[in-house]
Amino acid sequence: MPEAPRPDANTSSPPRFLGEFDQMLLAYADRSRILGGPHKQRVFTANGLVRPVFLLDGFVAGKWEIRQRRRDAALLVEPFAALSAGDREALGEEGARLLAFAAQGLKHDIQFADSGED
Repeated sequence: MPEAPRPDANTSSPPRFLGEFDQMLLAYADRSRILGGPHKQRVFTANGLVRPVFLLDGFVAGKWEIRQRRRDAALLVEPFAALSAGDREALGEEGARLLAFAAQGLKHDIQFADSGED
């Protein structure tokens, strides 16, 4: 829609959690618009699995998983690089919404792993 309003070019995208085998990662041969080369091996495994990832400002910035036990569910967020306080807070808020959807009725916890920086 050519006449539709557009956000300012400097507007950041909110964080998003993408599930395993998400279409954003599978549908395009050139994933460079959202996934940098050094992280590709951490997202796509040798045996064809596609890990669940999160996006910060539209780019893959780490992996995540939900670990459930009887009465609780923990979202483990594993960033590929150090997170700013603002990114950590925004991921926590989005992660709380993810857990509310994916682990209804359970006690929720969000854990941040150390960054994967070498």
